[in-house]
This record gives sequence, structure tokens and C-alpha cells, in this order.
Amino acid sequence: VQMVKTMCTELGNELILSLVGLDLIKETNTDIYYLLDINYFPGFKGFKDLRSILHSHFYTKCCNK
Repeated sequence: VQMVKTMCTELGNELILSLVGLDLIKETNTDIYYLLDINYFPGFKGFKDLRSILHSHFYTKCCNK
């Protein structure tokens, strides 16, 4: 899980994206991840309290310059 978070952060930084989603598959017997797709505005299925998370993100990006 930490490796996936790091990958999202690093790709977001390289692509100058503050929100980024990845579509990954993981090879079961080797635990190697393969990147299938990068999304500049990711899906948020499964996030709890999404409104608060997005509000905090956008407020930080827009108002804390």
C-alpha cells in the first residue's frame, strides 16, 4: 500500500497534478505492480467523508498560497 501511495505522489509531482488516480494490476506470485492508466481526475469510490477531503484539498490549493 505504501508503494502505491508513493507512486501516486511521485507521478502527481512529475505531471504537476494535485489530484491523480492510477489504475494498477498486481501480479500475484511476484507482487509486481503494472501501471495501466493515469487519471488526472480520479474516481473517489470508497472514500469516506469525500466532501471534507475535497474541500480541504481545494481550499489548500486555492487559498493557502
